[in-house]
Parts: sequence; structure tokens; C-alpha cells
Amino acid sequence: MMNNPWLSLLARITPNAPVDLDGKIIKAAKAPPLRGAFPAPAKDTTAPAATLWDWPEDPPACLGVRVSEPIENPTDVARKLASAAIERQVTPIILTTLADCGLARFGFRIERLSGDPEEIALYEEELKSFWNLAIVIDVIDVVRLG
Repeated sequence: MMNNPWLSLLARITPNAPVDLDGKIIKAAKAPPLRGAFPAPAKDTTAPAATLWDWPEDPPACLGVRVSEPIENPTDVARKLASAAIERQVTPIILTTLADCGLARFGFRIERLSGDPEEIALYEEELKSFWNLAIVIDVIDVVRLG
């Protein structure tokens, strides 16, 4: 059998979540949203960060998954994304405005976006270019998959 990292990820997916020690031990306050944490990209940006690495001539296919609301069942979504990664040979890239979208614990690549809606749209365009995302779907579409 081929050595596929998505098979390993799929085998480790469990509904059990790690314990939030900060909240239990020091009663940590809820983290403030990331609004304005990064400067807004220029409107004519062509993803200059993409020039920092040498990409193969045939780069791996990536699928953008937009998460803007908390996911009711992140375990189910993780299973579906890992299965799609194996079946379609794509790498899911999670684009989220949430501090914790619930998918990081499974090992997915998370790109956090902050700012007003116009800035978020610019960041998303830059990430589409950087990751070579052919398509970005909303997580609700993943939830609806059978």
C-alpha cells in the first residue's frame, strides 16, 4: 500500500477533543478576535510570497474550504475532507475568520483571515494565488456531502 499521509490522518480522526488546560487551570479569558492584526494587502497584489519557494512545474492540487461559522461536527467534516484528499488527490486548505475553526487538531493547514469583509476578500484572493486554489467552497457544502 502506498505511503499516503491522508490515510494516517484519517486513521487518527476521533471525536475526542483535547482538554483546554488554560481554561481549566488559569480560567483564561476568551481571546479577542484577530481584527486588524495584519496590514491589509494591496489591491493589486500578485502574491509576492509565492516567489519565496520553488514550486514544481506541476504543483499539487489544493482545495480551499472557507469556514466563517463554527462547525457543529468538526470530526465529520475532517473525515470527509481527508477522504476527498485521498480520493481526488487534493490538499484541503482551510480559510477561516475564526480563532478556532475546529479542524486544526486534525492536522489540516489553516489560514486565518482577519479584518473587515473587504480586507478578508483581498487576503483570500492572495491565498488563492499562493496555494494555487482552483476552487474555494464553503464548509457547509462539505457538511452536505453524503
